[in-house]
Amino acid sequence: MLKLSFPTSRNLNLFGLVSASLIAILLFLVYVPCVHADSPPSPPQMFYGTVTIGSSPSGSGAIVVAKVGLTQIGTISTNSQSKYGVDTFFVISPTSGAIIDFYVNGVKANQSATYSPGERTELNLTVSTSTTPVTITASILGQADSFLLTGGVLTNAKTLVSSDSRVKLSFQANTTISLQGTQLGAATESNPSAGADNSTLVRAYSFTPSGATFSPAATMTLKYETPLPTGVNESELYIAWWNGSAWEKLTSTVSATNKEVSASVSHFTVFSIRWAPVPATTTTTTTTTTTTDTTSTTTTTDTSQTTQTTTATGTVSANVMGSSGSFSVSSGAVSSATTLNSADGRLSLSLAANTAVNLQGSMQLSVLQLASTPAPPANTRLIEAFACSPDNATFSPALTLTVKYNTASIPAGVNESDLFIALLQGSTWTPLASTVNTQNKTITAQINHFSTYAVLGTVSGSTTTPATTSSLLLSDFTLAPEIATPGATVTASIRVANGGSAEATKNVVLKVNGKNEQQKDVTLSAGKSQLVTFMFNRSEPGSYTVSIDDHSSSLEIKAGSSDTATGFSMPVLAVIIAGGVLVIILMIVLIFRQRSGGY
Repeated sequence: MLKLSFPTSRNLNLFGLVSASLIAILLFLVYVPCVHADSPPSPPQMFYGTVTIGSSPSGSGAIVVAKVGLTQIGTISTNSQSKYGVDTFFVISPTSGAIIDFYVNGVKANQSATYSPGERTELNLTVSTSTTPVTITASILGQADSFLLTGGVLTNAKTLVSSDSRVKLSFQANTTISLQGTQLGAATESNPSAGADNSTLVRAYSFTPSGATFSPAATMTLKYETPLPTGVNESELYIAWWNGSAWEKLTSTVSATNKEVSASVSHFTVFSIRWAPVPATTTTTTTTTTTTDTTSTTTTTDTSQTTQTTTATGTVSANVMGSSGSFSVSSGAVSSATTLNSADGRLSLSLAANTAVNLQGSMQLSVLQLASTPAPPANTRLIEAFACSPDNATFSPALTLTVKYNTASIPAGVNESDLFIALLQGSTWTPLASTVNTQNKTITAQINHFSTYAVLGTVSGSTTTPATTSSLLLSDFTLAPEIATPGATVTASIRVANGGSAEATKNVVLKVNGKNEQQKDVTLSAGKSQLVTFMFNRSEPGSYTVSIDDHSSSLEIKAGSSDTATGFSMPVLAVIIAGGVLVIILMIVLIFRQRSGGY
């Protein structure tokens, strides 16, 4: 016969009291940490898949980068099977709902994704153009040169110049170039078309391949010689391009001092320096002459031509790396000795009284620090570079350029005493006679014109021979992760490519907050490229700047959250506690039943 037994009223009250107490403790343990701890972040999303470049698998070592807008949020390399996120999870965690773009070796993939927290997503990436750096060879009036295009884009600024400086082409960094091949050139056009615009031909050149395009436009500079043809006004010269049936005039700038004409060009064809008489007009001509605070200028209302002389009188304004200054000139000469200093005191220009100054028709000068320059000569290291403008402004006697240096920024293998200032001529750095003051940490040199200058250092045990410029170029800098916890491994990588015709070596230096962290010497054969990787960590929370050459990114080190400190997330911890409480309650029920004779 079945016998049912129930706890007595006293035992039941005790049971209820114990159960209620345990439940209250459970709620306290779960609720309090959730109130006081930071809300846990959304779980990350993981991506994996194959990478195809053009119609072929990418192979190992292709760099896959994930970005939201312009912000990089993750990077990973493909394995030998052209896959990413398989051997190592590709984990990214942007803002919920963000659109994620993917890049392969710096070229945007055809696929994108919307961030879905907690999912593992297969996303096969394809790019329609080759991401392997392509070497473009150039011949400018017989002067050989070369540069690299990655996915049709010129990563670093490049200037091509003929050996006699008669032709110069300057391309900005990140210019998209379409050549329909791997060669470009410029040659003297021996039989240019006459056209029907009554203009006078001064000189003509054929640029090939015809129809090649550039975006943004390149700057073409062509030199001319005097005396010019009879009746030609030097200030009215211009560059024109042949459209197949006529010469089209380009907006041009004439430098009578340097005997050159410049214009922006967006494609290749035949170009020439030309002159056409200013057409007559019935408009009343008004002439205004200004001699205060400007270069002497004559302006007429019927043309946009301006005739400028070098005998300026007035005030020259200057901006030296963010610091404003000025000095007076009278008839083209500095009125009194002047020193112009940068805002941080790292650079100064000193002009003696009565220095003859020709600012190419301007009354302004500036000095800017450059982030990208041609590589330094072999056995040297580049510390920093500056662009002084207006380009080819002249000074007689020469002014004194003084640059302060920081010993922490000097690359390994370079002694302070081996630092020097160099002038950029075309794509070659030419050392100048320089004086190093190791006590004041300064380098000085005399310069008689404005151009691009840099502080270089000779590697110990070698001699400086500025005959050739290193052909190794750096691109596709990545840092992952960009937000990490103390002690976590951070990976910085950059691709080094040799666009020259001979084997070359480069010292690649990783810096954290401007201080050398690690370095590697990379030697590459002509036309080859290599991914260089550095791994490091930081134990102190804070913001860090990580850089390799002129490429940099920000790193945030943040202390880990309380959820991960014990190795358990709050939901898991709550389940463990709840399970323990239920076990205790069941044991109490059994004890009560045994005491009351139940089973």
